[in-house]
Amino acid sequence: SHLQGAAFDKAYMKAMLNDHQTDVSRFKQEATKGSTQAMKDWASHMLPTLESDLKEAQKVAPAVGVHSTVTSKEQRTPSVSKPVNPVSQEP
Repeated sequence: SHLQGAAFDKAYMKAMLNDHQTDVSRFKQEATKGSTQAMKDWASHMLPTLESDLKEAQKVAPAVGVHSTVTSKEQRTPSVSKPVNPVSQEP
């Protein structure tokens, strides 16, 4: 709440990337190790949307001075879908 302008944009984007990466990781785990088949199916169904959101956030991040790549932990598994392409760290 104390940040404004570019500093706010940068902090917000870092938080968005972190949250999206965490979400993808958790849904990926649930899709493979969920407690019920229904949870596995739901997580598998939601994973492509979450990964798409992460990819879009990674495209926007450099515009506010935040550079990020997808680590192997956040990439999609071949059994669920194809890998997300990392965003270049070059501005």
